[in-house]
Amino acid sequence: LPAGVGLAGALLTAWSVAALGRCFGLFPARRGVVASGPYRLVRHPLYAAQALVGLGVCLAGGAGAPAWNWPLWAAFVLVQAARAVREERVLGQDPAYRDYAARVRWRLAPWVW
Repeated sequence: LPAGVGLAGALLTAWSVAALGRCFGLFPARRGVVASGPYRLVRHPLYAAQALVGLGVCLAGGAGAPAWNWPLWAAFVLVQAARAVREERVLGQDPAYRDYAARVRWRLAPWVW
């Protein structure tokens, strides 16, 4: 199971980056709206994918893993969520992104957030 979760996260990462193409960047900027690939399902699939990879690492550690694995993973997820909100403030200045956000309801995971 842990390897499957980590692999799913890695594959979603690759799919997300491929869908972004030239719109990929480390800092929020208006580079155009990507609404294909995993971006048709959630607005920040790359952040969700990274969280899945981390979850796979935590699960792989099992009972012998360091106690700080889970709090670090939770902190990482919270930082990514804050990053998504900050990014949407920048992107929300673009009417095309506002239309996209109205169509694609979920930020990281369907029925979660």
